[in-house]
Amino acid sequence: MLTAKTSKRLQPTQTQLQEIYYAQEQNQETSYAQAQLQKTSTQTKLQRKLFDVEHMIYNEWCSQYK
Repeated sequence: MLTAKTSKRLQPTQTQLQEIYYAQEQNQETSYAQAQLQKTSTQTKLQRKLFDVEHMIYNEWCSQYK
């Protein structure tokens, strides 16, 4: 009888552990998504700066032949 009561008490605990594990997995996925977003944002900024530099070089080149 004691074993049956202990087993019933463990069931909610196991469920809670599964919920904690699921929450941890969600946290890892969120962290990964945030890292990817930051990487994409950084790449976009670098591409814009590169475009600006190329544009300045092109303008300078064009001004030499006017």
